[in-house]
Amino acid sequence: MKSVLIAFMMIGFSHFAFSQKVISSSIGAGGATTVVEGKYYSQIIGQQSAVTGTSSSGGVVVRQGFKQPSLLARSIAASGIKLNVQEENPIIYTAFPNPFVDKLTIGFSVPSTKPTFVAIYDQLGSVIFQHTYEAPIKEIVFSDFSGIRVGKYVLHVISSGKPFATTIVKE
Repeated sequence: MKSVLIAFMMIGFSHFAFSQKVISSSIGAGGATTVVEGKYYSQIIGQQSAVTGTSSSGGVVVRQGFKQPSLLARSIAASGIKLNVQEENPIIYTAFPNPFVDKLTIGFSVPSTKPTFVAIYDQLGSVIFQHTYEAPIKEIVFSDFSGIRVGKYVLHVISSGKPFATTIVKE
């Protein structure tokens, strides 16, 4: 009986001792993100890759590795607006009230003299709204959020110079 008990203890111990799990990991030695001539570039040096190459079909782009463009990069690309990062955007944007129920206003400190792109994303990165407004514009009022669920969203405003990004909350 004692040998059976010792055998069960040995089997149990070996199960715990050898049940370690090996997982994959991605290691990047360095990298950078920048905007050059209105185009967004992001890279990582030393990143292991799950696939090889980049391919595009039917508007869907599959890229090598795990690094994917951020939501802001998607907004910049969708806006078609060429950013001039040397030129500081003199406009200060405010989104109010925040949190909001069904009405949200984006206020501009001074009227925009260039086209202004606005995008709203949910937490999964899906586009809720996007539109380009022609200049001059001093504020944008959204008055119907009835079809949008309660939660957090990301708001991007792109005109020229530095883009504006903030979190908005629908109650």
